Amino acid sequence: MKVDIGRLKQMEGETAHFVLDEEWQSLHYGAEELAFSSPVHVELQVTNAGGTMVVQGKILTSVAVNCSRCLESFVYPIDLPYEDEWVASEKATSEQRENA
Repeated sequence: MKVDIGRLKQMEGETAHFVLDEEWQSLHYGAEELAFSSPVHVELQVTNAGGTMVVQGKILTSVAVNCSRCLESFVYPIDLPYEDEWVASEKATSEQRENA
């Protein structure tokens, strides 16, 4: 998924909202492969904090998994909060680059 913040970069103190939906087939998690049973839905609020972009939002989707006890398949809903700070690579500190 890509978020176009080009215009927001020029407007310090401003906030933009993004809603993204994307179909994903599967995701490798350790030795398992998780199949998505719904699109990945992302809602973001991005604020230009002068030099950094403060990002808050949530990620919603569901995956088809097998129960480890009975081996029956079921759909597991995912609702995750998302928080991050985006910094342009030329302005990032060595610590921020290591965490990227």
